[in-house]
Amino acid sequence: AAPRPMSPPASPPASPLGSSEVAAASGPPAVAPASPAVASPAAAACPAAGDGGSGGAAASSSAPAEPSRAELVRTVFDALVPSGGSGGGVGEKEMWRFAVFTGFDGTASEWAEEFQMICKDAGGVSALDFPTFARLVDDGGDGGCFSETAELRSMAAQLTGRQ
Repeated sequence: AAPRPMSPPASPPASPLGSSEVAAASGPPAVAPASPAVASPAAAACPAAGDGGSGGAAASSSAPAEPSRAELVRTVFDALVPSGGSGGGVGEKEMWRFAVFTGFDGTASEWAEEFQMICKDAGGVSALDFPTFARLVDDGGDGGCFSETAELRSMAAQLTGRQ
């Protein structure tokens, strides 16, 4: 018997990307954490991102090149800096926004304690400069706030308003 020609598989319906709302400038953003809440106090500040939610989508040949991980870390940092640029550091309030993106669901006073520990571990600083922020984002250990590249991409899009 001759082989039957195969038709291409049906594609699943496209999901709306970028449909989440960005929170107002005061307080942390109202976005769903990228990972489930973590019960461990040591990991509560910046829980790991899990699988990163890459979704396995293929890039379109007409789409612009994706920014590198280093570029995404810089974009997130710059968006968190109060002046909107890389001239300053990221303080407690700005890092709370970042922590919420990574799954922190504690109160403002709980975050204040966590941020003080992060600053102490960073040499007693009161705000995080870019090199310190980048080390935290790349640190998968208990003292870090590791973020998957896909999670950084989502944060950058939401913080800069580019969906």
